[in-house]
Amino acid sequence: MRVGSFGFGALATATALAAAVPAAATAWVATPENFASVFASARGGDTVTLVGQFGATTLSDRDFGSAGLRVNAWGASFSDSFALKNVDNIAIRGGRYGSATRPMRLTKAIAIFGGSNIDFSMPQVIGNGGGQGLAADSTDGIRATGGSFSGMKLGIGFTNVTDGLMAANRLVNVSSDGMNLAGGSNIEVSGNSCLGTKPFLGAHPDCVQMWSLDGRPRIRDITVSDNSISGATQGITLFNASVGGENIRIIDNRIDTSYPQGIACYNCDNSLISGNVLTTRPGALYRTSLNAFGDNLEITGNSVSAKPAAARMARVALPMADMVLVASTVPETATWALLVTGFGLAGGLARRRRALLSYRGAIGYKGGVAAL
Repeated sequence: MRVGSFGFGALATATALAAAVPAAATAWVATPENFASVFASARGGDTVTLVGQFGATTLSDRDFGSAGLRVNAWGASFSDSFALKNVDNIAIRGGRYGSATRPMRLTKAIAIFGGSNIDFSMPQVIGNGGGQGLAADSTDGIRATGGSFSGMKLGIGFTNVTDGLMAANRLVNVSSDGMNLAGGSNIEVSGNSCLGTKPFLGAHPDCVQMWSLDGRPRIRDITVSDNSISGATQGITLFNASVGGENIRIIDNRIDTSYPQGIACYNCDNSLISGNVLTTRPGALYRTSLNAFGDNLEITGNSVSAKPAAARMARVALPMADMVLVASTVPETATWALLVTGFGLAGGLARRRRALLSYRGAIGYKGGVAAL
């Protein structure tokens, strides 16, 4: 039988194309017993389904390439930390992490160190008043979306992250902070909710807290938008004025709290605070307020409700000019004392060239010098 006109050149082209097509993807099932062997064998384009009750579990030093590895964890629970160390190109959906009964004072339910292009979606993370929900450190491209975080000390924390996303997460009954950004750049925090915060004794809770790290570039290119914040907490804060931040955008958030700092952005240069609605909860001791300053800081279209009859006006002043903050740790304790008790205008006089929005002021204010 004649083969026809399928010549050598066409055959070579077809062979090359066939070689470029990856082998058929494999669907794996991983249990606590075979977890290590499955992940040693899995390749980019594969799918792994996790099933069973896991203890401390670590996946390290794997790159699943441009095809990536998809992990379905709907049938898995982790009573101890689930860690990714230097893992690239992986997407994990679902799973139950942490414990409502086991003490978690120092535990990270989900811990991510290094790596890149990591997508964690729809995890259910529970705690017993301590520990951290999802913590990513020195990661390039991390997305934490659609999760439920309950009973943690800290819901989600990004440290020195580049290209990060926290979106559509629900943080309930945390005992300190909802979401922390320590350093980093190009991060979006949007569509999250902080509800029913239950601060432990001595805690200074914030739904979204940002700060810059010692010895590293200041935090920059951060957008915090469309979040809903309610309860015994502060709202969206960047306190360490000795360093501050660059291109911080706080837009269209709804903040209804009983702690005084609804929005605080100190030394926020080339930044925008716009379209936020701030109200004070009934019975609060202090009015929920907006306080910010920086070079080329635009503050426009925000709504700050009137002070309830039972609340007091917290004297919120700029930090003292000679105040030193340890930016490598959460800069709250010393700053909180300043915020609540106040130090008059001493800090403000040291920075009169910067724009300041106090609780009294200036809806639509843009640039220049503001007075208390």
